[in-house]
Amino acid sequence: MKNLLVCLLLVMLVGVTFATQPTIYGYSGIFTAPTAETIKTAGVALIGSTSKDVNTVGGCVGLFPNWELSAARVSNSESQTILSGKILLLQEGLALPAIGVGVADITDEIGSSVYVVATKTLTVTQVATKTTGLPFGPPQISAGIASGKIMDGVFAGVVLPLSGRSRIMAEYSNKKVNLGLAMQVLPLVEVEVFTLEGNVSGAVYVKLGF
Repeated sequence: MKNLLVCLLLVMLVGVTFATQPTIYGYSGIFTAPTAETIKTAGVALIGSTSKDVNTVGGCVGLFPNWELSAARVSNSESQTILSGKILLLQEGLALPAIGVGVADITDEIGSSVYVVATKTLTVTQVATKTTGLPFGPPQISAGIASGKIMDGVFAGVVLPLSGRSRIMAEYSNKKVNLGLAMQVLPLVEVEVFTLEGNVSGAVYVKLGF
């Protein structure tokens, strides 16, 4: 935990919100939990991540408006290639959240999951933060339910943009809480430090067409 706090502090000091990112399983979301958002059409987001139990190389692409396809080579005791897909059914509105559905690991390499998720950005908080001078942007909250092996049961997550181009993230997935902080270090490159089931982990993202 001490190492994680040091890493997070260093990231915040560099301080540099960005678009949808891949999870460690390739599909877009937070760390393992998906959000309703999809990669924009013709956009590509790549990930390389490492943790104690899972290493990932992969990414996701926006095939058509509101359609996303992802692939990831996931290594733990064995290496498997996971293919996943997600569709944004409802765009986020002033009052209504975005709603998405998806399948993680379509070919059932490590155990597929189907899910439905809702995502809402609380823009109403933007007025309050500007008035009080707090260095936060509007938080984005997601919640959903999944059935399968990669994810099973209720999951939820929150993304809180900080001043500059960094953000704090937290998720509840598979009865575990994961925390992290991400920042943009170059125009196309982002780095992230996070916990995965209590272990300090890291990821690098490259985004094209955003």
